[in-house]
Amino acid sequence: ANRRSFDLALEEEWNRARRADIPLALIMLDVDHFKHFNDHYGHLAGDDCLRSLTQILLKEVRRSGELVARYGGEEFVVLMPDSNAQAVLEAAQRIQRAVRVLGLIHSKTSPGIVTFSLGVASLRPSLQHTPEDLVRQADLALYRAKALGRDRIELASA
Repeated sequence: ANRRSFDLALEEEWNRARRADIPLALIMLDVDHFKHFNDHYGHLAGDDCLRSLTQILLKEVRRSGELVARYGGEEFVVLMPDSNAQAVLEAAQRIQRAVRVLGLIHSKTSPGIVTFSLGVASLRPSLQHTPEDLVRQADLALYRAKALGRDRIELASA
């Protein structure tokens, strides 16, 4: 899905989760050093890389109602209805393992393969929060993952 599809799904799932009093979770993923990948291997290889990563995401996101979307550039999001912090963390770990097993070569990084930095968040929608709060929490966790060395998962602090 694209960013617009994600924005619409987020609003819809937020409202549904608020009515049902269930948590809503989000994983934000950013391909580590993707600019270096594109610069070294070319944009066609970059497009192939993004397609391969999308296939991993679609395979690892297993439950009905979950949404994988391109958020922008080399960023993706996974929207996970009725998922608490533990469930979203486990999904992020599955994704990270699958990307490592895929082993797409990226000679311009220290692991030598393409990796993701992941920020995860889960919250129970309420009148005190907005959908943007969930995105903001996942985004802050993502940037903490990048700042702490990349190729890692960080959980948003509540």
